[in-house]
Amino acid sequence: MRKHILFLFAACALSVSQAQTINGTPLEEITSEHLDVRVMSQAFYRIRVVSIDYGEFIRPRDAFLLNKNGERWEFSSNADVLNFFSGYGYQLVSSYSENEGYPLHFVLQKK
Repeated sequence: MRKHILFLFAACALSVSQAQTINGTPLEEITSEHLDVRVMSQAFYRIRVVSIDYGEFIRPRDAFLLNKNGERWEFSSNADVLNFFSGYGYQLVSSYSENEGYPLHFVLQKK
């Protein structure tokens, strides 16, 4: 029974992990060595959304990480963002903000 539950969990996690896209490109197909992840906090909410610069010219409105329904992927915290990208083989190199606070940028590098 335990193996069945683990299998179902892994299958669900795998199907969700393959659904994220940036401008129609699946996240796992982006081969850039570095990413600049811009973390923005939604007004009056603790939810964060991210836009990603991976070295290709993309209009800013098309640079958001989207889920399988085409909606902006939502994160619950900055640590959630870093853990998500760690799962895709990236690690934090540095961070900076444009103003005091948000938007916050994470510069990530492939491990």
